[in-house]
Amino acid sequence: MMVSDSSARSTGVGPYFGRSTANASSRMEACIIELAMGFPIDVQFNGVSVPRPHALENLQTVVTPVGHVHIEHITARDHDQNVRGDVLDVVIGRALYLQGLLIQVKNEIHAQTVVHLDNQRFAAIMPDRKSLYNAADQLEELRVTLRTLVQQFLLEQKASLPAETFVAKYWTACLRHEVPTLLNDIPLLPREIISTIETLAAESESRLGYLPHETQFITRRQILSGEVKVWRDVPSYLGNSESEQAGALWRVMQLESVVEVDTNGLDTGHWIFEATPSAIDFKVAITHSGIIASDSTDFDGNGVDVHLVKSALVLVTSTTDPSFEIATAVDRGWILEEVGHDSSGEVTQFNCFVTESGASWDFPGTLLSSYRDEHEVYREEWEDDARKSWRSVVAGLKGASLADQLAAALPDVRMSLGNHNLGQMALIYGAAHGAWVEPIRPECLAADRDRRPERPGILDGAGQPFGHRRRRITRGSESGVPGCGRRAGTWCRPHGGLVERDTDSRLHTLNSQLRSFFGQQYPPATRWGVFHQHRKPRMTTIGTDGAALPPRRRPSLRVCKLEREIDGVKFTLQVSPCSWMYRGYGLQVAITMDGGGVAYMLDKSTPFESATPADLERLFDKAKTVSCSCCGKPAFDPEACETNREGKCEACFMKMLNAEFARGRQKALAAALQLRARKKKAGFTYLVNAWIHPEEGGDDFEIHLWYRQPPDAQSVETAIRKAGSEVFDDFLVVQL
Repeated sequence: MMVSDSSARSTGVGPYFGRSTANASSRMEACIIELAMGFPIDVQFNGVSVPRPHALENLQTVVTPVGHVHIEHITARDHDQNVRGDVLDVVIGRALYLQGLLIQVKNEIHAQTVVHLDNQRFAAIMPDRKSLYNAADQLEELRVTLRTLVQQFLLEQKASLPAETFVAKYWTACLRHEVPTLLNDIPLLPREIISTIETLAAESESRLGYLPHETQFITRRQILSGEVKVWRDVPSYLGNSESEQAGALWRVMQLESVVEVDTNGLDTGHWIFEATPSAIDFKVAITHSGIIASDSTDFDGNGVDVHLVKSALVLVTSTTDPSFEIATAVDRGWILEEVGHDSSGEVTQFNCFVTESGASWDFPGTLLSSYRDEHEVYREEWEDDARKSWRSVVAGLKGASLADQLAAALPDVRMSLGNHNLGQMALIYGAAHGAWVEPIRPECLAADRDRRPERPGILDGAGQPFGHRRRRITRGSESGVPGCGRRAGTWCRPHGGLVERDTDSRLHTLNSQLRSFFGQQYPPATRWGVFHQHRKPRMTTIGTDGAALPPRRRPSLRVCKLEREIDGVKFTLQVSPCSWMYRGYGLQVAITMDGGGVAYMLDKSTPFESATPADLERLFDKAKTVSCSCCGKPAFDPEACETNREGKCEACFMKMLNAEFARGRQKALAAALQLRARKKKAGFTYLVNAWIHPEEGGDDFEIHLWYRQPPDAQSVETAIRKAGSEVFDDFLVVQL
């Protein structure tokens, strides 16, 4: 069969969907190459034979009830390479031919499985020959035949190969092709199904690790002898059962070097189920040596009571095996306990026991949040802020001085210091009800004023030589000037923190809520500026039995939900995530009406960090309703609420919106048809609708390319690349 280039120019070709033709001299040649891949006879284009890699004469096949079958790894016998189950996949990436022509699936030049169907048993639907008659039943028969062929091959390989080689090459294939029983009597587990606990994190990608590369297998003997501790059915997330205690189990596995085995797909008769315990049967109990100090915090809306202890003990037992017991001492770092669940079983409250000595790289925040935004993008700065907050809480519980806490916090603070700051120093020290900032005279610093300060120094106010000044200030005078000459309360923020009345530049100490200011000339030596934080420090109360009681924790507004009935309609209020996701955004709430509709209230003057339930009630009071201008049902009052419903109820507004959308769609379609008509009149014969996926991210958008000649994929790809797309085959060619 011969095709010439002249005939190609006079032959019409239908729509062509984004397949590269970079190696073809013309579009016709590319089509000929695809059509002829399985032809039983030689095909030439311009006198040159077209490659036919899927022709029977070029394949190694076996004869089956459905026809000639080529499975690359089986019939080509390239058994010296390790394979995974997807290499032997007989469904995905296959090519089917009937009488030499492709049928049922698109052509796959690199198909692992090629089948030439028996034309005595299979027939194509005419005239396009794209599908088989009774395709569902015919394809199921084909699937069973191919799978049986693979299963027989795996059985032969097990009989001929050493156990180590068979497991390394065909473990996954046995599971994928439904012959897991072939693995039951092999006393080996491949490293691919074994996981270690690298760190405590919510996401398995961060939490799990693998065995060292030199360890390819774990043997049954190692497990039975206790040389390797293996558990199965380990929770994959913080559980919905009070007995699971996933966080504590992961910590025990980390400390006791216990690994997890993935038994998914294994036959129930496999020896692993008898040799290893299941975490489903575990009961976990956590005890401690006694609470020394307590505080509370939250991570992504999850409330956590933090307790400082000398040590903690985790006891893991089994409800099905009385002899199973593991007692793990936690004397360095922390451990998380799930203590509260809601009606749905979700964990709502946690205890975190932190030991006096030692520290760990991970922290509870990685267990309780993935630090991803609404677009599933990881936000490193969120995790950094949470880590700093955690370090501050732990430092306070362990009795770190104010100087030590600030010295640890200030390197993370960005400040703008100038030459006028040379020689200046601020002394910050603790007081009974807050913190004070005392400017120190310039001569207290080194005489070298040509060097710009990299960061402010922090001096411990409890030490010399500043101890006597601290005492004099707290008594009410310094250098003859009353310490209360300027009332410190006028310099306080509503939520505490250090604020100067005439603010110049501000130093955020982040999580400690202390803010001192630099950037102004210090007053004369006879006067001292005093900055005050009015919020009292959190105090730990002592019970009648002498035990420390946990502090009262402010409820987290992230999960707060208020309900109210207004004009006979139920309304629900919740805080919008943007309130805590974006600094300085203010407090925004979403008010939802029963039956549909939502309105927003924004108070930019109230930071989320200082908001209280009373602020939510205040915003809720502003919600008003009016009668829908169309049907008379309740609707949000646009004068009182931030809404775009224009005084209409949700149903009427959506009806109006859908009608506007339909009119806009008809208008756009009419404009597109008019544009096509004008382009066709101007001599264009092809339109390419291409979607651009920007490399730098952002929304995808559509472009239109017009051609007077049939476009080839290379020119289309070039145009798409110039438009800034990172995907080059998302386009459709339409003949006008």
